[in-house]
Amino acid sequence: MTTWLSRLHRLVWLALAVAFAGLALLLVTAWIMFLTTSIGDLVAAYQAGEEPWTSIGVALALAGATASVILGATATILRMDLVRIVLLVPVVVLGFAWWAAALGIVGFPDFAGLDPIGFAFGFPLPAVIGLLLPAAAVAVLALSADPERLPPVRLRPVHDENDRRPRAD
Repeated sequence: MTTWLSRLHRLVWLALAVAFAGLALLLVTAWIMFLTTSIGDLVAAYQAGEEPWTSIGVALALAGATASVILGATATILRMDLVRIVLLVPVVVLGFAWWAAALGIVGFPDFAGLDPIGFAFGFPLPAVIGLLLPAAAVAVLALSADPERLPPVRLRPVHDENDRRPRAD
C-alpha cells in the first residue's frame, strides 16, 4: 500500500502544481492587461481579461483543484487515519457543493448553471472559498501524513516464538 500512497502523493503534488499554474496564468494575464490598458485596478483587469488565456487559466485552476480534492481525499482515506477522515468530510462536502452550484444542481443567484469555467470566472470568491481552499486543505491533510508509515495492523502472532518447531525439509 505504501507504493500506492506515494504515487497518490506525487499526483496530489502534480494537481496542486496545475492549480498553481492556472492561478499564476490568471495573475500574469491580469497584470499584462493592467499595464497595457487604462484599467484602474487589477480586479477590473482580471474581469476584462483576454481570451483564451483567462479561460485557460481558470480551467487549469479548476482542474488542478478538483484533482487535488479527489486524489488527496483518496490518499487520506487509504491512510485509514480516523482523525484525518473526520477533518476531510466537511472540506470535501464544500468542494462538491461548489461543483453542484457550478453545474446548476444547486441554485446560485445570477447564475444559470452548467458552466463551471463561467461560474469560476464570474464569481471568483465562491470559487476560491468553495474549491481552491478545500483543495489546499485536502492536500495538507493528505501530504502531512508520513508516506512511509503504514497504518497500524493490530494482529498478534498466531504462535509464540518459543513454541515454533523447526521445519522438516
